[in-house]
Amino acid sequence: MSFARSIEPFASRYGISCECVVGLTATRRYHLVDRSLQDGDTTLSAGGNRMGKVVIAAFSPKAGKEEELKQVIADRLPLLRQLGLATDRVNITMRAANGTILDVSEWVDDKAIERAHETPEVLELWQRFDACSEYVKLESLDDIRQEFATFDAVN
Repeated sequence: MSFARSIEPFASRYGISCECVVGLTATRRYHLVDRSLQDGDTTLSAGGNRMGKVVIAAFSPKAGKEEELKQVIADRLPLLRQLGLATDRVNITMRAANGTILDVSEWVDDKAIERAHETPEVLELWQRFDACSEYVKLESLDDIRQEFATFDAVN
């Protein structure tokens, strides 16, 4: 197995771009250089990785539509990633005590959120959400009023 292949799980876990370059320094230590960042990019973490915008979306499934909603949620990130709108960060899907399903994921940046509102594939996806759920404001969930909000894992 090549070194590049052996670090793929590490790179994925820490959000390093697939376009990263692996190099060997003079001290024989490997280092990663993220080539995906643009000059002037100010949304960097302490480790130098691009940071996105984390979103918590909450959906109340319509009667008899929970499985359909879970499928739409499962289809959402692959589409957004294909369109370059979402990061590779693993999402978390969970259920509130009242049955509301929450999904935590990461947009690439504010511009990606804006582009989503103009992208036909995303607008079609949102129609699918509308057909099987109602959007819910987090403030309406009793769970979040707890000191440590806790939800049941869905994925």
